[in-house]
Amino acid sequence: MALTAGINLLGFPHPVSRAATLSSLAQATNARCLVQFGALSRKIGFLPDFTPDRPIESGRGYLIVVPADVTPSLPVE
Repeated sequence: MALTAGINLLGFPHPVSRAATLSSLAQATNARCLVQFGALSRKIGFLPDFTPDRPIESGRGYLIVVPADVTPSLPVE
């Protein structure tokens, strides 16, 4: 998946590795912040080094803000 500088919307329709977390995604992309969208439009923010880490969940949507174009890879199950 290729991300462009700025705000990107991600979805993970296939299961990702249990080791994949918001902090690992932030580290792989140099993301400034991430927002996870859950059931009933519940939003959970993640700021690297400031908020507790959470696993990446398949079927959820994520807004991610990156400073530059990047193509990260996450392991799938």
